[in-house]
Amino acid sequence: MADNEYGQQLFDLSISGANKAQKRYLKYYNEIRNQLSPDQYKITAQVIADPEKMYAQQIEAPDKIQAERVNMDRINLGEAANELDQYFKPYLQNSMRQIRQDVARQRAAVDADAYARGMGSSTYLSDQKNELYRGQTNALENAMSEYYNQLGQRAMSMWDSNENRWLQAQLQNAANQLTADELNASYANRVAEFNANALMNADQYNIDNLLRVAMQNAQYAAQADQYNSGIEQWLEELAWGRAGQMYKLKPKVRTVVKTDNSGVAQAPLPPQGDGNDAYVEEVRF
Repeated sequence: MADNEYGQQLFDLSISGANKAQKRYLKYYNEIRNQLSPDQYKITAQVIADPEKMYAQQIEAPDKIQAERVNMDRINLGEAANELDQYFKPYLQNSMRQIRQDVARQRAAVDADAYARGMGSSTYLSDQKNELYRGQTNALENAMSEYYNQLGQRAMSMWDSNENRWLQAQLQNAANQLTADELNASYANRVAEFNANALMNADQYNIDNLLRVAMQNAQYAAQADQYNSGIEQWLEELAWGRAGQMYKLKPKVRTVVKTDNSGVAQAPLPPQGDGNDAYVEEVRF
């Protein structure tokens, strides 16, 4: 019969009454059991600290692409006419000056011819000069009329060409802006998608880590609880076993203190007594 089973039987007998030996056995048990505290043997579950969080790497969107612009001044018809007038007006003035000079030379030739014939104050001379004046006036008017007619046509052509080129420039600017906007939107979407995936991956990594640590800590706690839950029973069995050993080996215990210079326990002293008692030496240092 095992010592603890024998001890348990003696304990059961003590309920209804026990002999002297049984009471001594129980005394040994109580002394030993009182010295065995469960707190001395309980273990604390290992706890893994929460892992450090992983933070998602975020990138910033690149600087926006600026659309290339075709810069072109837009002019109206009046501005085109003024610009052409400033350029061609000297030619008109020079032409009108030439007409006046020609008429002046012709008048001088008529005067010279009339005086040579002795007709300096004749009606014929006056008619000739008047005809020259009318010719000059007509020539000047025709020159100015032709000039402004040509100026208007040139101004219209200039304005039309400018308007067409300005419209083409606006169309080109609109196309360039659309291309730039599409590229900027594409870059922004790619950056947003990258950042969202980085956040999602970081969150998933952190959740997985927390779950792993929580499961590991739960496992450690369960193991510790399982171990600690058996301590009371184990201490009972240990106390009964030790009491049984003490009871069967000797009713009394003699403590012998023995040390050496090294502090290592030496063999117990030989048993002393009348030879009838089975002493077991308890060596202390």
